Amino acid sequence: MLQVGADSGFAVLPVRAGATAGEAGAGRMKIAVCSQGSTPGAMIDSRFGRCQYLLVYDSEQKNWQTLPAPGCNSGGGAGIETARFLVGQGVQVLLAGHVGPNAMRVLDAAGVQVYTGIEGTVENSLRLYQANRLTRLTAPNAAPHHGLAARV
Repeated sequence: MLQVGADSGFAVLPVRAGATAGEAGAGRMKIAVCSQGSTPGAMIDSRFGRCQYLLVYDSEQKNWQTLPAPGCNSGGGAGIETARFLVGQGVQVLLAGHVGPNAMRVLDAAGVQVYTGIEGTVENSLRLYQANRLTRLTAPNAAPHHGLAARV
């Protein structure tokens, strides 16, 4: 597990479960970001189901956990597999570029809030969320099998 401390220059606001983007408050929240690399300084991956890593920020522990994405090399059902995995990890917020319809149904049913508009690094995307500068998705913004084209 990667720790982000005072030396990183990365200020994190505490947020509570059920809070809207950028709302500060008490309580623990796990926020997942799709990534091309295994550290918070890595570039985001705009794909959800087939991203290489999921970096999960725990607002209570103030640290990052790097998780290899289970659907990265999946031929089909990558979004569903990755969504179920995140739900099992207790994630309440997902920051992603594109989410397909099947994954969105799983995330919606579990109450995971999905935000899009991420850019740059994983850390930057978390900052954008905390500054209330991301857009909440209420419907999928990608077609099924969206990430397959990027693997070729």
